[in-house]
Amino acid sequence: MRVRSNESPRREAAEYKRRTIIEVPSMSPVSRKMNRVMMHRRVSPTNYRDPSGLRIEWGTQSLTNPLVRSNLIKLNTALIGLGKADDSFVLTVTSGDRYIDQQGQIREISTNKIVPTTRISGHLIENGARGVDLRVKGVDDDTFDKALARTEFSPGNTNREYSDRHTHIALPNRPQYYSQFTIDPTFPVIDSRAGAPGGARLAPPLGGRK
Repeated sequence: MRVRSNESPRREAAEYKRRTIIEVPSMSPVSRKMNRVMMHRRVSPTNYRDPSGLRIEWGTQSLTNPLVRSNLIKLNTALIGLGKADDSFVLTVTSGDRYIDQQGQIREISTNKIVPTTRISGHLIENGARGVDLRVKGVDDDTFDKALARTEFSPGNTNREYSDRHTHIALPNRPQYYSQFTIDPTFPVIDSRAGAPGGARLAPPLGGRK
């Protein structure tokens, strides 16, 4: 992820709400609905370029929390402020929002696949969709942690103890950092529509947090 920004995270969050992302076939219904609800201007989710022409490696992961996205931009800006050239590192989003289905299984919203994790995960919509996983290239852990301290991500939530060596970060577990979306628990999990493959599963739609 290489983009400069002078905006505050909350102003970036407001700008994010004005953007739109092109729907791709691999997205689940909930991801497509999220994209339609939250944004208006169309850009590619895998190759978004800001006005300066620099690319953000968002991938196709669902990130319904605008404060997560705006603080990723602030993290990138902080790394540049610590002396990292903007073409010398990349932050790639590898995992975003998740939800708990009616069987109690945790699923990735973007793919609807089961993810082995706990119910206290910051990735969960039910927990505010505060977490994001990154593949960090070109930045050592010490510099990354110094830059993270200049954002609203909580340093205590950082975890790198994974077999694929990704880095997990998350906003604090406080209501002001929660996504305003929730999952409808009454939505049927099995796709019973005509022509649907046997046992096909649906991701439930997003609703507004009350």
